[in-house]
Amino acid sequence: MTIVCRLLRVAPATERALRSGESTLEAAAASSKDTSDVYRYWDGVSALLGAHAPGSAAARWRHLGVAVGPGRAPLPPAQALAPAEVAELAAALACIAPDDLAPHYDAERLDVAETYPACWARWEETFDPLGQLLEHYHFLRQFAAGAAAAGEAALFVYEDDGDEPWVDDD
Repeated sequence: MTIVCRLLRVAPATERALRSGESTLEAAAASSKDTSDVYRYWDGVSALLGAHAPGSAAARWRHLGVAVGPGRAPLPPAQALAPAEVAELAAALACIAPDDLAPHYDAERLDVAETYPACWARWEETFDPLGQLLEHYHFLRQFAAGAAAAGEAALFVYEDDGDEPWVDDD
């Protein structure tokens, strides 16, 4: 099982309906016309942001907004962000260039902390996980900036993509 994090831009009315219980996560996700993802690197991105800017909106990006749905272990619950929360996130991320995160990368430390998927050191044997983390962080920055500029809401949805996390398929 590989847990991936999809980033979905949705209309503010869709996000409000989801928060109020008038809509389902499935319906809200289906309404999204613009998506991105941080793939299996979501927890690593969070760890690097937490080390770089502890306590900031950037470090808390996965927990901004409200949880929608209970999640299904081991999948975290989806998060719904209102446009103001998306704007807060975009502003926080705009101040942190991808290369600013590189000094905080330590594969063994991520593994010891059980940062998903907890196979960072093994990955280093076959590819560049730091490069992938920084690239997917860039996708998160682009996503937040675009959604904020459009005044849109966002959903962060976690799914099992069926792959094994330690397989080098990049």
